[in-house]
Amino acid sequence: MHAAVLPAPPGSPAGLFAGIDSTVYRLDSANITGGRYLLAPLKEDGQFAAVFYRPAPTQAWQEVATLPNVEALDTANIDRQGREELLIQNVMRADGSGGGTQCHSLAIYRCETEPRKVFEAPTRYVDEWFGFDGPNTGHYYESTQAISIGYGTIRVGRPRISPAIHCNGYDLCISCKPRLKPGAYALRGDTVVRFGP
Repeated sequence: MHAAVLPAPPGSPAGLFAGIDSTVYRLDSANITGGRYLLAPLKEDGQFAAVFYRPAPTQAWQEVATLPNVEALDTANIDRQGREELLIQNVMRADGSGGGTQCHSLAIYRCETEPRKVFEAPTRYVDEWFGFDGPNTGHYYESTQAISIGYGTIRVGRPRISPAIHCNGYDLCISCKPRLKPGAYALRGDTVVRFGP
């Protein structure tokens, strides 16, 4: 459905926030990036926020995704054609009383008539224990894989993984392992492909 004919949800104000339900999202804390992207925290759970997109200022906002702990929104013209792609960095956390884990990831969305995700990869995993069992019982393990995005290219660095990380079937750890071969990648259509070292 084209954004211009999307019905406004109940509670949606006119003007700047047209198409966004003010009973669900904290519009007083919303941030707009590049005039076409908006990040609004959920009222029920402040850790989660929705990312919205609109093709033009006269059209209603469309929801791209609802994500936990969005760290950054940015744009880049990766394929050197048409509109810039939307880049979203977020982190999923699983915390307990003595420590926790974090999975940082980067997603690319192509936003035209309707937004669609074309790429997602983990960039950093952290496993931390504060060591309440005794002196020197804490630990901090980390794995990272740098991904930099610019005009025309995506550069993926070599993974750096602490040898002490053992996932033991833990879903967040398994899904957050670096999985891309280092090198240069390009966005072709809706597919990210590696084209060189």
